Amino acid sequence: MTHSPMDPTDAFTELGRIALGETSLDDVLQHVAEMAQRVLPVPVEVSVTLFRGEAAHVAASAGDLAFDLDEPRYAPRSGPCLDAATTGAVLSVPDLGTENRWPEWGERARSIGVGSSVSIGMPVQEAVVGALNVHARTPLAFDDDTITVLETLAAYAAVALANARLCDSTASLARQLHEATALPISSRAAAAGGQPARR
Repeated sequence: MTHSPMDPTDAFTELGRIALGETSLDDVLQHVAEMAQRVLPVPVEVSVTLFRGEAAHVAASAGDLAFDLDEPRYAPRSGPCLDAATTGAVLSVPDLGTENRWPEWGERARSIGVGSSVSIGMPVQEAVVGALNVHARTPLAFDDDTITVLETLAAYAAVALANARLCDSTASLARQLHEATALPISSRAAAAGGQPARR
């Protein structure tokens, strides 16, 4: 079954109108997930997996199947979504019927009706990494052109992640500076490991 896809150029233009500094990261990632659904010529379900340190979670999803397959609480402990997130690679599973790289994940995916899948890593500086995961119920749903479009969407999500990380770091630094300047002089000197200057 096919549907009328959105032109990728229109999708990227629509995403480009989002003011990253004025929109929450969750909302940006949800837009990316929904856009991935709209630009592909076959019905798909989409999730965005984020890692912070050892902890992973689904930050956005478009479809229950994607959430159930990729959410770490329900998902197998290995799979293309986790590997793509931690390595930054593009991992394509053209046909779940012949997939054997992730046996537990493959069995789970087949049991809920996934026919093919692609996960695209979104490496971000410092401690946050993620992946855009797209699943179709039919085998061989993703050709090279489709994967290129998805890579562009993943790159946009990576920019949003980096922007959010920068905002967090800036806010944290501003908080620390405010707290430091609010301390009495003697407390600041003690915190710095020295003594207050004598008059």
